[in-house]
Amino acid sequence: NTEDDPNVFGDWEIAGTGASGRATLPCLLPASSYVRSADTPPDAPHHVSHTFLSNQRGSLQEEYWVDDLGRPTRFRQTFYPPDADSREGSGDRSASEASGVVNFTFSGFSEPNIITAPIATSTPTP
Repeated sequence: NTEDDPNVFGDWEIAGTGASGRATLPCLLPASSYVRSADTPPDAPHHVSHTFLSNQRGSLQEEYWVDDLGRPTRFRQTFYPPDADSREGSGDRSASEASGVVNFTFSGFSEPNIITAPIATSTPTP
């Protein structure tokens, strides 16, 4: 669909080309498998990873939340500029230092996903 109006369809396009080939999801365990201390907030992610991207791009933190079957329910990517990596340890970063945050939610597992192609109807030639 178009950016201006989600009810107006434009040309089909391919998105996500040139990906690194890296798996998009790590192996996730059921929520009950993650050990949490009494100090862990109930809304804390179940899996967190940190990736250094480059000296120019900074780093990426990925956080996953899972359900009782180990399926992802939420995913957040937080991008940090290069200067946020200058201190020892990734835990020193604060949310205010983030240069961008992308949130995803997952739902509808095992439900049918019917996709209908937007086909423009043309007026037949008389």
